[in-house]
Amino acid sequence: MNICCFSRVNYWHGIKGGMDLHGRLLAEGMARRGHSLSMISTRHPSGLIEENFSGVQVYFLPDTVYGSRRHGWAAASADKFSELHRRRPFDVVWSQSFDAFGLSDGRKAASEVPIVATLHGSIQQEYATFLANIGPGILRPLQTIARAAGLYYSYFKVQKPLLSIADRVITVSPGVAEDLGRWYGKAVGKQCTTVPNGVDTGLFKPDEGQRLRIRQSLGLGEKDVALLTMGRLTHEKGHHLAVRAVKSLLEADVPARLIVVGDGPARRALERLARRIGLSDRAVFRGQVDNSLMPGYYNATDMVLMPTLTVEGLPFVLLEAMSCARPVIASRIGGIRELIHDGKNGLLVEPGNLPVLVAAIMRLFNDNALAARLGEAARAAILDDFCLDRMVDRTLRVMTVAVDEKKNSGLSGEREP
Repeated sequence: MNICCFSRVNYWHGIKGGMDLHGRLLAEGMARRGHSLSMISTRHPSGLIEENFSGVQVYFLPDTVYGSRRHGWAAASADKFSELHRRRPFDVVWSQSFDAFGLSDGRKAASEVPIVATLHGSIQQEYATFLANIGPGILRPLQTIARAAGLYYSYFKVQKPLLSIADRVITVSPGVAEDLGRWYGKAVGKQCTTVPNGVDTGLFKPDEGQRLRIRQSLGLGEKDVALLTMGRLTHEKGHHLAVRAVKSLLEADVPARLIVVGDGPARRALERLARRIGLSDRAVFRGQVDNSLMPGYYNATDMVLMPTLTVEGLPFVLLEAMSCARPVIASRIGGIRELIHDGKNGLLVEPGNLPVLVAAIMRLFNDNALAARLGEAARAAILDDFCLDRMVDRTLRVMTVAVDEKKNSGLSGEREP
């Protein structure tokens, strides 16, 4: 198939978030299977216009704003699609999130090609996250108003237009599909197929050699209990709770060390928090780490924490950690509840509840056998249903069905809705 992907940001922008990693893994996986991949994205910060990455041809639109769905993205991305489609017709459009909403402008080229959208969340999750985090915004009324306006724009200007033209929708968890059905109608819900995120289980695996090497590089002693929290460093991701948890653990004579991997607007605030509560030598901020190096960090740690306050889809952090047989402690929220079965392949805690988070860490610290059982069960769960090849195969299957349905509707003379 000749596939056109709309992704306003991607891994090759330098963004290492879960959705960006998902797009890269899927695109490269499809290319390895012989499919042609063209990806349309916003302006590259370096000014790069076009490049081929591992068989994926990426077009960075210079007249757009890096990472923004506004400022001309809708029209510019649709125009680029039409240009490429004229040169070599596409078989299917793949929209990462709602990024192909510009094709809802009625152009003929878009009506000829089936559109498949991969959705990691919905307006329901955005709204729930907004409500959960509105407290801090009360002191900043303009910020709260801006967030509310962003929700309005997302729902009416981006999500509804895209879903009105999508032929098929892939959701990363059943919960996202249920939310779409509630907010956009049963017809949209029926279009959904769940394809869980997948990881490279050959790369992300238990490795004692990596564990020893990375622990040594981080200055971790044999008795140190290493905790890892990673991802985009924002307040909503709850990394501050991990920092505060270490303070409580040290007060309980647990030799805890925290490794923070990632970057974002909250990094300086987190570093200040660590210094203020006396953790300068117990919290290590590593910044952004390439995904290929992350197996070493997972293996080096004794537990992986994800105390997020955000309604997540299916976070890659947890999938990767579980694939490395690490015991994980995560918030009981969003799609995480569909991945982690409390007490069987990980532990779930109430979002924002610091004492409960500390108690869960203490539980694993005091029961090494339980920690080992959770890690083994986590690895087994990933091998069963969350491996990379299965994600690629399932996605391609949905695209093939969409292509066949479009062809059959054309042959039968049915009009497109």
